[in-house]
Amino acid sequence: MMIFPGNGNRAVEITKSLKKIRRLEPPTGKQQLVTRAAIMGYKLGDLQQFAVYNARSNMDSQILSSYQENAKLALANLVTQARMFCMDMGWDFDSIQELGLQHLQERMSEIQQDGFAEKREV
Repeated sequence: MMIFPGNGNRAVEITKSLKKIRRLEPPTGKQQLVTRAAIMGYKLGDLQQFAVYNARSNMDSQILSSYQENAKLALANLVTQARMFCMDMGWDFDSIQELGLQHLQERMSEIQQDGFAEKREV
């Protein structure tokens, strides 16, 4: 089952494009997974930077907008690397998304049952 039905054709096209790109990459075996993970970590940093600036900063809206655009590109790159990581591992990306959604739903159910952690002064 796809999480976003109706996007199936687009997902197929994206996968085909990524397979072409992967053929151009030098064969590095397990090192490629390390590289992909490093890229994802780096891109996550760009997302975190925007999240912090957006939540805690009174910076000029034009400057903040540039951070937001950078965050969009970072997320696009992160998702692309995650999809390629799945391809490298022989995992189905849609199944991984479903697993993540299922886990999130389970966690939210637990949180609703147990309550959110209270903010405490240190």
